[in-house]
Amino acid sequence: MSIKIETLWDSIRSDKTGVGFRRFDTTHVLDFYVGIDSDGRRALLLICPSEPAVQSDMRAVLVKSSERDDGRWSLFLILEDIRLLELFSLFCEDLIESSRSSFDLLESFAFVIGRLASWRQLFELGDLGLLSENQIRGLCGELLYLRTLVESIGALAAVGAWVGPSRADQDFQAQSHAWEIKTIRPGCDVIKISSETQLDTKLRSIDLVVIELGNCAVASQGAFTLNSMVGEIQNLLKPNYQARLLFDNLLFKAGYILRPEYDALNLVVRNVAVFGVHVGFPCITPRCLPVGVSKVKYELSLTECEIFKIS
Repeated sequence: MSIKIETLWDSIRSDKTGVGFRRFDTTHVLDFYVGIDSDGRRALLLICPSEPAVQSDMRAVLVKSSERDDGRWSLFLILEDIRLLELFSLFCEDLIESSRSSFDLLESFAFVIGRLASWRQLFELGDLGLLSENQIRGLCGELLYLRTLVESIGALAAVGAWVGPSRADQDFQAQSHAWEIKTIRPGCDVIKISSETQLDTKLRSIDLVVIELGNCAVASQGAFTLNSMVGEIQNLLKPNYQARLLFDNLLFKAGYILRPEYDALNLVVRNVAVFGVHVGFPCITPRCLPVGVSKVKYELSLTECEIFKIS
């Protein structure tokens, strides 16, 4: 939960009237205000340059807008179910932080309106669970390779190729080539393949990228966290609005929003190995299976893949 947002709400409550709104951050391109309304409910107010095209209320969150005397619009997001306070606090912080520095006023405004639509589903579920350590490691592996692709094929092409959050057969897909990313712990020589189509080269040639991630201390050379890796890529994409917008939406689809808990796990890259999946590579594909057999999961020994390693 955002300490700053909670502090602002508590501070307003402790005032003589117990109601009102305060600017969250004067350095932000958008005018966000945190407040308590006349009914004592926690709220977030955004001053909009034009009428916000928003849908109806979300579960537990009242959404309303009104035109101001200066021609701008006020968009109010008001928590109606106190049981979802933690989720609402994360929601408010995400809208503020994800739209912070990469866009101009109109781009940031459009981003926030789009972000609201993504959050609607989470409020329907009523919860936003933390990613597990294995999920964090897997996402970090994909982000590490995304950074490599940005530097080699450009921002928009690289982010557009990232299809892992959409549960595609491989984590990255270009027109004629794909990359499947696996993360392992030090000393592990086996990876898990999730289906018979994951290493199937019928549609595209495939590289299997295996990234060894070790736990480390925060002060270790090369140490990073999920949050710091996300921030690094956001900065890398900063000059390209479309790439940054797509990246943030894909992160959301992958189940990530900025949370302090993700700073607790410090990781470091120990090794990266790339294998070319071609004739003779040890894998199961649809052509190997009898009719009626599908959704095959299996373990692949990296030792048996050594002859396919790409330098």
